[in-house]
Amino acid sequence: MISIVLIGIIAFFCPPVAVFILRGCHSELFINILLSLLGVLPGHIHAFWLLAKESEARKFDERNAPLGVANNGDYKHNAGMTQASNVAYPVIGGQTVGRT
Repeated sequence: MISIVLIGIIAFFCPPVAVFILRGCHSELFINILLSLLGVLPGHIHAFWLLAKESEARKFDERNAPLGVANNGDYKHNAGMTQASNVAYPVIGGQTVGRT
């Protein structure tokens, strides 16, 4: 995955290319091309706005969180699950559910 800083540098020189890297060939790309044709500044503003949204999304992307890290960053064993003989059981209210 390309870093946000590199995409920012690309956005400074050619905003539609940065939007293509971020979003692919979707409506945001066509909007950015239109804004870039209307003037240099609107295309840049749109590209950096999308870049800021992407940066914020990458910060809070739970798919990249390591196993055992809860949403708030606190460590929990398997994010609230207990492990017994290769079967995960949920912990609800301090009680392990489904384990006999």
